[in-house]
Amino acid sequence: MVERSAQTFSQALRRISAGEIAACYVLIGSERYLKQSLQEHLRQRILPPETAALNLTTYFAGDTELSAVLDCCRTPSFLGTRRLVIVRDADHYLPQMDILNAYLARPPAHTCLVLDFSEDKRRAGFAKLAPAAAVVQCSGFDARDGARWITDFLESRGARIAPSALALLAERAGENIAELAGLLEKLCLTAAPPAMITESALAALTRKTAADPGFAFLDALIRKQLPAALRLAQELASGKDPVEIIGLIFWQFKQLDSVKRLAAQRYSPEEIAEQTNFSPGQVRMALRKSAQLSAEDIYRALQLAGEADLAIKTGRKSPGLVIDWFVAQFCGA
Repeated sequence: MVERSAQTFSQALRRISAGEIAACYVLIGSERYLKQSLQEHLRQRILPPETAALNLTTYFAGDTELSAVLDCCRTPSFLGTRRLVIVRDADHYLPQMDILNAYLARPPAHTCLVLDFSEDKRRAGFAKLAPAAAVVQCSGFDARDGARWITDFLESRGARIAPSALALLAERAGENIAELAGLLEKLCLTAAPPAMITESALAALTRKTAADPGFAFLDALIRKQLPAALRLAQELASGKDPVEIIGLIFWQFKQLDSVKRLAAQRYSPEEIAEQTNFSPGQVRMALRKSAQLSAEDIYRALQLAGEADLAIKTGRKSPGLVIDWFVAQFCGA
């Protein structure tokens, strides 16, 4: 079996867009945003809207034997269309790569299997997979690929970007892609299509975001970064009423809850926007953030926010301490 190097995210995306769909995608690397984006492109390319709910199956490898996943892959799809099977936490299957290779020797034409690995420590083993598998490296871009991804991202949302602003953003493409995508979404919200995103607009938004600890506080909460969330909570408390901060937290997590529930019912981002009256940009940001949390995390945040609000209003907790209490309870969960 011939060893081969992994495709980059951009290479895989171009091939998917051209209709070159592999029988199996092995996603490696640490960029969760890119993995989710690739899976969404596959869903849109493979599954017609009228059969998407019937032909999309998602497993967690820790709960499902590989043999059961492959049996599902071999099962004919509904209505003669294609089937998309996604497996999270596929690292559990690393000791069974020979079974996977046996499947890949004659993969069914009606199924695309996506294996999402959390790490790429055994990349040499992935390189020995059968040719039917496409190994995709989902990690930070170099400047060239980053510039191409940023341009495509903005054009898909009806926006353009000046070369000077693109050069600045491309330098950040090797860092956290989810954060970069969030910045691009905000730029799209502030620039009416087909407006040009300029270097000055980028600088203004960056200054505004950096100056408002509310954005950073909520991001730290979602990531459960306890020290950062406590520090930013103190900054917020110096200029906002604790009840207002709790309201901000409740609204944010209620938004995530609404979007996550609809996404679980196979609603598209456009349908979610219509159902919730959120803008498409808000929905995309909420989808990205909610992917970092379980439904139980969101429920717990809402429950704690309600308890914190009641504690302030009944005098059971000091308003000056209740935000720290919330942060410690949620991030320490």
